[in-house]
Formats: sequence, structure tokens, C-alpha cells
Amino acid sequence: MKLKFLTILLIIAYLFSFNNHFKDMKRGFNEGYDSARSISTNPYYITIKNGTEYNAKLTTNHNSPKIAVTDSTSRIRVDDVPFSYSFLRTVMIMSSFIFIGFIVYALYNSFTILKFLYKGETVSRIQIKRIKVLASILLGLAIYENILEYLSTYEASRIASLYNLEAVKGDFNFTMFFIPLILLMIVEVLKQHLRLKEDAELTI
Repeated sequence: MKLKFLTILLIIAYLFSFNNHFKDMKRGFNEGYDSARSISTNPYYITIKNGTEYNAKLTTNHNSPKIAVTDSTSRIRVDDVPFSYSFLRTVMIMSSFIFIGFIVYALYNSFTILKFLYKGETVSRIQIKRIKVLASILLGLAIYENILEYLSTYEASRIASLYNLEAVKGDFNFTMFFIPLILLMIVEVLKQHLRLKEDAELTI
């Protein structure tokens, strides 16, 4: 009963983790659709740092002297970006379609694992294999997303420099490595447990 309750909590946490990325995904799809509609231009969206003068104007709009805007950003659209400056974006978009298949399979595999956990099947060779495959996919996605973040930051900085602007540097998401690494540790523990169980059965 306790295992079933924890399984349900894990499913809820899993769904909420996808919901956290929904806004970024929605913005990306909207900007991608906007770029696809523009035939004569090559638009690119970047986040830039606002200058000190702009921040000072924001501060004077408030009556309280305790309020001070130390840093602010703006999301801007840059048209007619040279293709050489947006080539990486094209490569990244094409590679994203490949990873969609892995994401779908990871979702299917994870719900299969949770279904068998709910039924009480915790240690078996097929279950260990499922967890290992899921961990490998999640680890690959974590590496891919951080590489994507680095390339996006690099490309945005190049484009912003054309207009004497400063692009906001992206944040690397190293927390994405935690779950796959924990799953790989669980796989090794389950392997040892299964090996000891099989040795005990052979001894009997």
C-alpha cells in the first residue's frame, strides 16, 4: 500500500515537472511560428539587458526611495539576421525533432515502470532494463539541453553585438542530471539485490 501511494505521488510530481517547462515551450512555439510566417525576413528573438538610463526611468516612476531597479531585461525581435548568424538555430531545430521521439519513448517507458511498480513488481530483469533505458534517455536529454543553452547564448551574443546590445546569458540546468544519475544508482542497487536473490535461490 505504501509503495502504491509513493507511485501515485511520483506520477503527480512527474506531471508537475512537465508543467514547469510549459511556458518556455509555449513561447518557443509562438516565436517559431512567427519566424515561419516571415518569408522575406529572418527574425530572431533574443533577451537583452536594459541600459542604466532605462533602469533609472523605472525607478523614478515609484514614489518610494527604497525601490531601485538594479537590472532589467527585454525580449526583442531582430529582423534580417544574416543566415550565418542563425545557422546554429536551424541545426538545433532540426536536431530537436530527433529528440522528440526519445521524449515520447521516455514517457511511455516511465509510465510502464510506474504501472508495474503500482502492481508490486519492483525487482526483475525487464524492470531493471526499463529503468536503465529511461535513465540513459534522461541523461542524454540533460546533456542535449545544456549544449542547446550554450549554443543559444553564443548565437544571441553574436547577434546582439551587431547592434551594440548585450544579450542575457542563459543558465545551465545541471539539476536535470540528478534524476538520471539517481536512476542509474538505483539500477546498480537493484542488480545487486537481484543477484543476491538468485544466488540465495540457487543455494536453497
